Amino acid sequence: MSNLSIVVRSADERTTTSCVVLLQELFPHHTIHVTNECPFSAAIRRTFAIALEEGREWTLCIDADVLATKDIYALIEKSLDVDQSVFQIQGLVLDKFIHCLRPAGNHLYRNAYMKQAMEHIPHEGTSLRPETDMLTQMARLGYPWKQVDVVVGLHDYEQYHHDIFRKCFVHAHKHSWLDTILEAFWESQSKKDDDYYVALLGYRFGKKYNGTVLIDRNHMEGTVCEMLNNEKIAMKDVMKSEFYAESALKEIEAFRMELAHVKAVQDFQNSVFPMSLWERMVHDAP
Repeated sequence: MSNLSIVVRSADERTTTSCVVLLQELFPHHTIHVTNECPFSAAIRRTFAIALEEGREWTLCIDADVLATKDIYALIEKSLDVDQSVFQIQGLVLDKFIHCLRPAGNHLYRNAYMKQAMEHIPHEGTSLRPETDMLTQMARLGYPWKQVDVVVGLHDYEQYHHDIFRKCFVHAHKHSWLDTILEAFWESQSKKDDDYYVALLGYRFGKKYNGTVLIDRNHMEGTVCEMLNNEKIAMKDVMKSEFYAESALKEIEAFRMELAHVKAVQDFQNSVFPMSLWERMVHDAP
């Protein structure tokens, strides 16, 4: 793994420290670089700049809302088997709010093509999926990316309420085709977890919003805080204890059991990211 750089992209998520600590435990001989750039397009550029400065062959890029497990080693091992033209390899995460296994928050990039890729990062405000759009353009130029069935960790667990609100506000525009499914799931879960109630607030506000949507932690900050205050939703404390990898592994294993035996879970998975898409080479738009 000496040919690997590691970068955590943070937007001051509640799990930033936990994300870094878990990676330090998994990669004790590596420096874990942390970026804190916004908007998101700037975070992608800064990640690539760090990678180019280090000059290694691959860069593992993990978003700070991902809590990684030891299975991330399997993602890195995939780099040994891919063609030299492959620009990126991506695993799966167990997502708290879009409750299934799906690709998010983890990327293994080949550094050789980063300078070219930087030319294809969309300007903020022009895309809800700047990283995916960049990858799609690179694939069309002959540098495909590979989706693999490795589950590298948890995504969007233990987040601040204002970040959950913003994330689900964006989901209303980014995943509007899941409208009925998401609202029904969050409604059922909100009775036992306030995070899902906040998700509903953000999503429903997003459905009514007709302005420009930015992938930026500062976007509509005042509006978000006011709405949460009006609902008397208290700010979460900074995480006092780390979220250990064993907890993440247990959560993922429990979901796998549900996926194997519960039809409603299977149907939801298939409606969002079916197993047929878990292992494939992507040469064009996903």
